[in-house]
Amino acid sequence: KVWLGIVVDGAAEGTLTLSRPRFTDEVYRPDRPAAITGGDNAGKWSVAKDPAVQATLTTPSEGPDGKPCMKFEFRFPGGAHMYALPRVGLPGLDLEGYRALRFQCKATLPPGIKVLLVTLAEAQGGQYCSEPAPPANGEWGVVEIPIANFKVASWGKDPDGKLDLAGLGGVIIGTHGTSAGGPGTICV
Repeated sequence: KVWLGIVVDGAAEGTLTLSRPRFTDEVYRPDRPAAITGGDNAGKWSVAKDPAVQATLTTPSEGPDGKPCMKFEFRFPGGAHMYALPRVGLPGLDLEGYRALRFQCKATLPPGIKVLLVTLAEAQGGQYCSEPAPPANGEWGVVEIPIANFKVASWGKDPDGKLDLAGLGGVIIGTHGTSAGGPGTICV
């Protein structure tokens, strides 16, 4: 059975007209991007980091065209693997049919670390990181990563091993690795 209709909570008035309902072999494609942040909204970011990493996260109006952005300034100590991972939550978006994650970014990383760690985090704990990882660039640029390039992270615990866009809880754009130590900045 297939049911087509409307569910209304509270008083309402209107008309529903259906014409030629059918199943299709065409994949649903959204007609516009789903904004996680943007405009005058830099988003609500949080940070997970190694305790030895010094860091501050702000949302100044230093993005492209003077718009607010996430600005993460950090310092890695040298000689040990470190991580610094800003994360933005997803505001209840319906992500069915989306094929890529796109964001504007500029980043300078500590010596010896050349790439960003971009991760899609499921609300239930699964994590999927982009492969290949995008390089850090000290100038503003657009990064677009196809959803197909996100692979289960070795540290993530996802029982089904399958990225669930409907179950995403956040996007992480940070870095990790071993360096000689030094400062870094990531702006998104």
